[in-house]
Amino acid sequence: MQGRIELEEIIRDAVLHDRFELHYQPIFQMSDRRLIGFEALIRLAKDDGTLIPPLVFIPVAEEMRLIDKIGTWVLREACKTRQAGRDI
Repeated sequence: MQGRIELEEIIRDAVLHDRFELHYQPIFQMSDRRLIGFEALIRLAKDDGTLIPPLVFIPVAEEMRLIDKIGTWVLREACKTRQAGRDI
């Protein structure tokens, strides 16, 4: 139970302070070995830098009804990265 409460606190803090991270995974078209895009993968780190797997925090965020806010953050950050022309 204590672990669940700590995870909920980490998620709430991440939503309030934009503490999620996006990592980008390339997507290739295998037939001609061509890069066709990137997939944005959300990550959440504890204070010690340890990553909490999405399979752990996403279901909790859904139960907390925060998943829409997280989804909005992901889209906003991915668009900022794209608009800035950053190498992913």
